[in-house]
Amino acid sequence: MTGPRGKDPLWSRQLLLASVVCVTPLGVSAGITALDPGRPTHLEAEVLGPDEVRLSWQEGKDGSDTAFYFVYRNGQAIAAVDDDESDGWTDTGLEAWTEYTWHVVAFDSRWRRSDPSDPVTVRTDDGTPPGPPGVLSASNVAASSVALAWDPAEDPESGIDRYIVLRGDKKKGETEGLTWTDDRVDPEKEYVYRVRAINGTGLAGETGDPLVIVTPPAPDTTPPAPPAGLRVVQP
Repeated sequence: MTGPRGKDPLWSRQLLLASVVCVTPLGVSAGITALDPGRPTHLEAEVLGPDEVRLSWQEGKDGSDTAFYFVYRNGQAIAAVDDDESDGWTDTGLEAWTEYTWHVVAFDSRWRRSDPSDPVTVRTDDGTPPGPPGVLSASNVAASSVALAWDPAEDPESGIDRYIVLRGDKKKGETEGLTWTDDRVDPEKEYVYRVRAINGTGLAGETGDPLVIVTPPAPDTTPPAPPAGLRVVQP
């Protein structure tokens, strides 16, 4: 650092951060007056992935002009944000599938603080894809349809949202259950099916083992020819 410490903004904010964390408990108003900054409002959190959350808020309408904000995560001050950045600030390095709570306190240029904003709580996304579904089998095979069933996939964090059914390399259907029927097949043809799971945050897992099916011939629907050579036989 260069220059007198009392005039160095970075050093001053670090000093203030330490004093706020150590001296003033979160959520306790230290004698807020009309001269203090207005309380931040409309704090919102947008989950960007398994390790990032974007925060935004609005400046309080009453009190002195806000110079910067302190962002608190789970009761600990983690960042000082300039007033002109309050349209958005991203908290990074978070744990996947973990619930966090934030709120924001405003400060003016004389280090007077506002009351805390209302808190906002969200859970980060699941960062791990689900496992593959279990054994895939055919419960019924006909000339014009194939009924499939499989054992469930596992995802201990966000759970399983749905399954995607592939025939060859193309998606043919999806379902939230453990069965699906392909009613667009032809007789006496070979088909290869695979199933993959999608978890609660949209991550796709690996497909399970493939299942090869050969459809049977179409049933004979042609009636027999009428009898010919009908004659009367004398006893």
